[in-house]
Amino acid sequence: MKLLQIKKARSSDKVWLNFDDGSFIPFKIDDVVIEKLKTNQEVDFNRICELSLKFILNNYALRQIAISPKIGQILIPKLKSQSHYYIKKYRFPNINPDQIIKDTVNYLEEKQWLNKNIYANYLLKKHHKKSKRYLEQLFSSYHLDKSLLLNNDKDNLKNLLLKKISKLPNPLEFKTKSKLMQSMIQKGFAYSDIKSVIDELHIVG
Repeated sequence: MKLLQIKKARSSDKVWLNFDDGSFIPFKIDDVVIEKLKTNQEVDFNRICELSLKFILNNYALRQIAISPKIGQILIPKLKSQSHYYIKKYRFPNINPDQIIKDTVNYLEEKQWLNKNIYANYLLKKHHKKSKRYLEQLFSSYHLDKSLLLNNDKDNLKNLLLKKISKLPNPLEFKTKSKLMQSMIQKGFAYSDIKSVIDELHIVG
């Protein structure tokens, strides 16, 4: 495959490579030097496409981490989906992205950008109104350190119930109170805690 043009991109770390078959793909500017690329030369197109996919997947991963903390278990499915999108978009040859994804994740882990404790703290902030039981299940699914779970279920319950009953008539009907308790149970709170907080708030019904 002949490389016809190396065109600057808006991003300072990227260029566009234009080939004689009409292909137009993004490429890391440092790799242009490493691969000694020049216009009007024959190149190993498959290798160029693999390097391109590695570059754009790495950038995608960094953008994902910038949006919110991630761990490998969360990022890998996103990278797999995105790799298929890029392969189709840029008409790459039949590339197996698995090794590229593995290398990308390993690099991010070495840089401590896929840190489990940072992700755990992110989940705690995101789900601060959830029950401890819910968070324990969530942490188990991601193999996170449960010792970080210090939330007080009763405080969460009290805040949720106060918010809900402020919009309900007082005194509550028995049926309404039962629905209120059921909604808290569905959120993962223990029945004993729900009853204790309801008694403490003197919610009658």
